[in-house]
Amino acid sequence: MRIRIVIAVLMILGSILLISQPTHAQSTPERRLRISPLRSELVIEPGQAIKGSFSLKNTGSTMLRVNLSAEEFTVTNDQYDYAFQPKSPINKWVNFAENNITIDADQTYTADYLISVPIGAEPGGKYFSLFASALPTVNNGITSVDRVGSLVYLTVPGAITKTGELVSLNSPIISTGAIRWSASIRNSGSAHFRSQHDATVTTLWNTDVSTSTSSKLILPASIRLLQGTIDSPKWLGIYKIYYNFELGDNPSTQQSRYIVYLPLAQSFLALGIMLLFITLIIGASRRRKKLVRLRNRSIDKA
Repeated sequence: MRIRIVIAVLMILGSILLISQPTHAQSTPERRLRISPLRSELVIEPGQAIKGSFSLKNTGSTMLRVNLSAEEFTVTNDQYDYAFQPKSPINKWVNFAENNITIDADQTYTADYLISVPIGAEPGGKYFSLFASALPTVNNGITSVDRVGSLVYLTVPGAITKTGELVSLNSPIISTGAIRWSASIRNSGSAHFRSQHDATVTTLWNTDVSTSTSSKLILPASIRLLQGTIDSPKWLGIYKIYYNFELGDNPSTQQSRYIVYLPLAQSFLALGIMLLFITLIIGASRRRKKLVRLRNRSIDKA
């Protein structure tokens, strides 16, 4: 009987050891290609061309063969996920000095390109990515393509519009920490614009408490979700938040919201003080009623 118990214990321990052994999963190969700048904004008249360049750095330990290409992109949702169009006619506006290059380990390559806007091109925003794609590599049976891109926001001048609109603003009513807000801005124009937006927390007497400022590009025919965080006030209380959004050719819009700030520690302290105050009031009321009853009894006896 004891032998069976010992065997069972050993089997259980063996199973535990097998389960706890570290497994060496096949990891995705490290990204070795870096590109700079990540984005650029250009203005090119129809019939004109502009030269440009971007840097590619091979951070790996082996030489890379890299192919250069251009693809138009659009956004698919308000969080600005990109969809690339490898067969768009606009891709032909971009010509690289060399389409196929090699970059030695730990070396940087400067890729030159020329963007030519044809005569008669429609005014407005044109958007494409300059891609650098390393030839596929195989590591532990995993085939990967190291692909990086530099986004180009091109404006073709002419009768263009940048028509911004604040679609929605979500501001919290109650907060126990940092104040997180979100807003959606629509651009129904034909070219992108940069929307600077700021949020300022003030007291009810309009004394500034904290401010956050940021800016985002809003592409034409799209709605973009903006999200921000404002530092919380120091003290529990009721505050006001002033929002300001730039809307391209349209005037900036301002909105204000009230917020109740309830930090946990201060809230518990305030609640404790309130309960103590209520307890004192109830106790005083009971003592007063008791004194009245005693006085009434004394009068009755008299």
